[in-house]
Amino acid sequence: MAITVENTHKIQQAIKWVVYTLLIINFVFYIFEDFGRSSYTLTTDSRFLDWTSAFATSIDESAWFFLLIMFELETYVLEDESWTGWIGNAVRGVRMICFVLIAHTIYAFFVIVLTLQPTVLVEGATSLCDLSDNATAYTYNLEYTEISESNCAALSSDTSFYWVERIRSLPTWLD
Repeated sequence: MAITVENTHKIQQAIKWVVYTLLIINFVFYIFEDFGRSSYTLTTDSRFLDWTSAFATSIDESAWFFLLIMFELETYVLEDESWTGWIGNAVRGVRMICFVLIAHTIYAFFVIVLTLQPTVLVEGATSLCDLSDNATAYTYNLEYTEISESNCAALSSDTSFYWVERIRSLPTWLD
């Protein structure tokens, strides 16, 4: 089979759609992770920014997907003549919203770092098994795991642990 411009174009399109499909599957995993993490960080008293911060990764991924869609429209779908009037304004508006959402992600992770800073050493605990009967969760890399007798030894071999207050809301000075 000879390599022609048409075959090359078909191969490029197939690779592009395989990559897009894999990105969407990855996005679904992030949504599930955000939902799992939110059960540890959100309460009924949580405000709107608390919720959006808990789902910052999913929001960030959504913004990047919309930017990819806008790029696809610009480079492949729409003709240059179509970029006048309301279409051009709509695409620019969607881009601006995406940039705001991406900036929100930076803000949200900054707040997470600030919130996780005031930690207190757990007195009298030399292994996570010492905490297995307290309805406590172990956090590593923002992934929360309930500590139980069956998993405590496997979670960490460290001998020093720190309490992090449940993240109920963002610091008021950030509102």
